[in-house]
Amino acid sequence: MKKDVIHMKNMSVKFNEVIILQDVSLDINASEFTVVIGPNGAGKTTLIKSILGLIHPTKGVIEVFGHDPLHEGEHIRKIVGYVPQYIRISDVIPMNVLEAVLMGVLAKKKPPRIPSKTDIQSALEALKVVDMVSYRERYIHELSGGERQRVLIARAMVRKPKYLILDEPFTGVDVKSQRELLEFLYKIHTENNVGMLIVVHDLAPIIRYVDKILLLNKRVVAYGSPKDVLKKETIKEAYGAEVEILEHDKICYPLLGDVHRQR
Repeated sequence: MKKDVIHMKNMSVKFNEVIILQDVSLDINASEFTVVIGPNGAGKTTLIKSILGLIHPTKGVIEVFGHDPLHEGEHIRKIVGYVPQYIRISDVIPMNVLEAVLMGVLAKKKPPRIPSKTDIQSALEALKVVDMVSYRERYIHELSGGERQRVLIARAMVRKPKYLILDEPFTGVDVKSQRELLEFLYKIHTENNVGMLIVVHDLAPIIRYVDKILLLNKRVVAYGSPKDVLKKETIKEAYGAEVEILEHDKICYPLLGDVHRQR
């Protein structure tokens, strides 16, 4: 199996006999900018956690850069950065931006977790990538939603991963901050040669940057270029309803109306 591919073959996941993913088979090119869409409950987060080795498939095969997440999950999480859907950095315990990013390194160390000069330099380099070095001494609770997301991306980047996975990174972020985050992510992708897999519920802000779209609803409904995936009949199959698709500058914008629900 090629080492630059995330490979899945007949992968299924069940929880208490409830099917979350069923017979998922695809190869994701790990050098591309890939987006995952689908209705609520489609198994998008479960797919991500299976790639990271945080959830073990009920059946089937999954390989990430030639490694088996079931037995090599810790190694995979060293080379794949992850920004989860929900993450809370306590406002009760004062923590500045630099300390929050250092958590991405120190969490993997044995106590006492004291950062080295190399750790601090790596954290500053990660903050530079997301243009947040000047915020390094600011406290997390002082930041806007978009600024917090940039810190979390820096925390995922501090170990210089070869691939980055983000689960709903734009939730709760205003339109201006969404645009800025997208520009930073695309810059990381192109200038740092980091492939990306991003789960979103609204394609409109991100569609111009996308190489491939995975349309998921417990199984793979479609996977390919935006032009190949964003068709009325395909979207209806996934979402169970007619969806209007607008075209502008040869780019298709599906009006999904898939509102993300806070849990």
